[in-house]
Amino acid sequence: MKGDSSSAIFVLLVIALFVGASLVIFYGWIKINQGEISKTKCVAAQQNYCMALINNQNPTWDIKDPSCTKPSDEECKRMFGKD
Repeated sequence: MKGDSSSAIFVLLVIALFVGASLVIFYGWIKINQGEISKTKCVAAQQNYCMALINNQNPTWDIKDPSCTKPSDEECKRMFGKD
């Protein structure tokens, strides 16, 4: 009887370790994806700003993320190959 309870405890510990490791890996994956999403949003905002600037549509820059900077006129021209 004593062997059965220690085996059950061992199995529960292995399951708990597996679930814990899975949660840690999932949390890391979510953090990586959030960073990629932020980069993608920044590039899209920069492209939209540049398109409006090139088309003389009075562009606005309402991005609050400090890591995403507003492109200069020269950067916009280079981005879309305009001289």
